[in-house]
Amino acid sequence: MEQEEQVEQAVASVEPPSLLGVDFISKLPTEMIASICELLDKRSLHNFRMTSKHIHAQSYTSFFAHHFRVSSFTFTRDGLKKLVEFSKDPNIRPEIKVIRLILVAFPKQGKEHLSGLWHTPSEAMAAILAVEDGEYDVTGARIRQIRKYRKNIRRNRRRAYGRYQEDQNLLRRSGDDVNLLAEALRRLPALEEIDTVDIYGVDSPWGRGKIIEDLGEMPFTASMESWIPMKHDTYESRFEVERELKITSAHSVGAVLGAIRCSVIKFNGILELNGVPHSVRFAKWPHCSRLSLSATPARSFSLSMLADMKDTLSGLKALRVSTFSYVDRKYEDDPVEEYDIEWLYQLLERTTGLTSFSMNDNGARSNRTIDLDMMHSMEYRSITFPRLKAFMLLNAECETPVFIRFLEKHKTTLRRVCLDNINFRATTPLHTPDDRDTFLFVRWSERNYWRVIGYQSVSTELMDDYAQLEFRESLRSVICMNEALPVD
Repeated sequence: MEQEEQVEQAVASVEPPSLLGVDFISKLPTEMIASICELLDKRSLHNFRMTSKHIHAQSYTSFFAHHFRVSSFTFTRDGLKKLVEFSKDPNIRPEIKVIRLILVAFPKQGKEHLSGLWHTPSEAMAAILAVEDGEYDVTGARIRQIRKYRKNIRRNRRRAYGRYQEDQNLLRRSGDDVNLLAEALRRLPALEEIDTVDIYGVDSPWGRGKIIEDLGEMPFTASMESWIPMKHDTYESRFEVERELKITSAHSVGAVLGAIRCSVIKFNGILELNGVPHSVRFAKWPHCSRLSLSATPARSFSLSMLADMKDTLSGLKALRVSTFSYVDRKYEDDPVEEYDIEWLYQLLERTTGLTSFSMNDNGARSNRTIDLDMMHSMEYRSITFPRLKAFMLLNAECETPVFIRFLEKHKTTLRRVCLDNINFRATTPLHTPDDRDTFLFVRWSERNYWRVIGYQSVSTELMDDYAQLEFRESLRSVICMNEALPVD
């Protein structure tokens, strides 16, 4: 018994080795550390890299991939120069896969939004020093000095705003934006997507910080949602704002297409254009004069250049276009612009390799603009997509026979069709179901099973004349209307 107790005491006296100070993560291979970094957000990634020198060195590439995989830039001279600078950096260049160009605008009415309040610590300190320089025994004197300082700040911001206005106009007229963007595209080997965005996202775009520092507030985007009406705004002033925002949005289409052509690259990724005006007109030939002083210069982009881009755009996988209706003073009773997307039809004729196509009439304001019968125009021009797998059409009108024929032409490749807020038209009287929010199930075979959602105004008898289509009860849990289209 005594011997057993001695053995137990000896075993108990042996302390297990402490594992608290052992760094197991640093012993992991680089590939596994990179996989861990992909699952972390930016703040967690920074904290993870600060744990040890080994991890900091092993996750160096993951740091650039995490921060620059999706890069946003303002569509200004400073923003495009920053993009060119990144494209020359050997550490950042191979990691950029998505470029988002934030369309910012500087309408002249925006000067009224500028204030004299200080927004930075340096401005606040300068205001304090301006008041303390003199000996003021009267409170009113201090108030007058502060008002004077605010007035000077507002005056300087208005001058800076005017310089940004002139620079944006010069950037468009000279074609420097096309040249800068084309220069960057040539140096980005891993680029997969180009987006033009008319609203701000979660991340702050490169080039916006200097504008905020000069103006004291964020610049307006090309979307009317960013414009904050003032009390003294009139219909005329609002029209001028919309006109200048439309110029920015329309020019972005020509600038991006012109840059892709000038870069002489074969772009095999995704092209997304947001906030495109209903009426976008370009010159037919490079030697033609501009259609207007605010239009895209013909040497930057013209419709004839699309003929040279067939090989460049033949490998384009996905095209997403979102349009918006701006006010047009030509129509007094219904002041909304006409629909003219000739450039889009010519573009579709040269993107035969599309696997995903999305069209959204996001800014319909009247019965005229919602009359988007794009399907009929595509059928008239014999536009087909031999590899199309996903198709989305939002906020539009469509003739039922034309839509059915479109499905029949692509039934061997289509896997997913999504419609939302679609008004189907037909020549015969139609019966509208009681529940307008219904799903339309289309089944060509056991392999292809599509779900289509939309406002239906077509009877089942009329549908059965063209294909085996059937209305079902509304099942909103089956599919999400805003679900992103898959791209293979």
